[in-house]
Amino acid sequence: MHRRESREVGMCTLLESLPDAVIIFDSEGRIVEANSPAERFLRKTRRQLCGMSIHELEGEEGAGEGGERPLAHIRAAVARALGGEPVPGERLQFRFADEQCADTLLSVSAMVREGKPAGALLVIRDISELSALYRRLEETERGRAIGEMTAGLAHDFNNVLDTLDKAVTLMEMREHKPAEQRRPYTAIAHQAILRGAEIVTRLRQHLKDSSGDMAPLELRCIAEESLELVQPILQASHQNVAVRQELQDAGWVQANAADLRRVFVNLMINALQAMPDGGELELKTGRCGAERSRGRVTVSDTGIGIPRHAFKKIFSPYFTTKANGTGLGLSGAQRVIEAHHGSIHFSSEPGKGTRFEVEFPLVPPAAAARPHLPHAA
Repeated sequence: MHRRESREVGMCTLLESLPDAVIIFDSEGRIVEANSPAERFLRKTRRQLCGMSIHELEGEEGAGEGGERPLAHIRAAVARALGGEPVPGERLQFRFADEQCADTLLSVSAMVREGKPAGALLVIRDISELSALYRRLEETERGRAIGEMTAGLAHDFNNVLDTLDKAVTLMEMREHKPAEQRRPYTAIAHQAILRGAEIVTRLRQHLKDSSGDMAPLELRCIAEESLELVQPILQASHQNVAVRQELQDAGWVQANAADLRRVFVNLMINALQAMPDGGELELKTGRCGAERSRGRVTVSDTGIGIPRHAFKKIFSPYFTTKANGTGLGLSGAQRVIEAHHGSIHFSSEPGKGTRFEVEFPLVPPAAAARPHLPHAA
């Protein structure tokens, strides 16, 4: 008896030393032990929790930002574990009485004794600080991408101003010439002004679409607009890269335009960076899947490729093969794509190039076509 009591005291001491919330269930789904951090998430004291059935975990609970009820999620996860299906790690958000939220990682392991289910071990880890850090780094990565686009557009705009300046200078040199001799330079100046207005419109439209609103969008047009945003970056880099387009009908998707452009621009910038000695960048759009019910955008390059040892890691946060990369570009792109119920896949051969394929479920075309950015002159 003394040994058993000593073992129980040791277990309680161990559980109390853990920063994570830990709850132990027996094979019937009743709580046999819980530590102090569990009180915060389950809104009950340890005394109240011990002996309580998993089905009794009810009461006032604040839904997370996604509207999910955390206690209902916990009940389902424990039931799965007791049925022999472990829950290795699922994101779950809690909202507390003071309206503060906590991002957590929930894991449930089945406990087995003599080959039979003996209970379940539930662990809730608060990852709020890590999530906040991730969001800050993601904003940094987004800012870097926007900075690259802005630098490219600034380079493009400087070219416009240079063209306009030369046209005006030539007109001044010919101010006493007949109007028909000055007309070609007037036309050049007019085209430069239109090009400058187009660049401003493109940037304003991109910033406007960053509100987060979702709307039916023509996928091919979004991909084409993304390429237009990348063109100034390519010109500013002076890389010997040929751009090939094969833009076929890819249907309509329910999406945020700025988010999708950011994904496609990121993929194309990655492709350009993979070809420091030049090569070919290819952008393709089209339909795929059963009954052509999905839209696909493909970005390919003939660059250095991705090392095989990195294949399983390229979508992991903070993983990067670049000396100055944050490792958030592809993981952020994957999150955006999955938020739009899409998928992203890649294939790569070191020394020959890489191809990324992004697919989205299609929706019926909008009743009225959404105005897209003007095409480059």
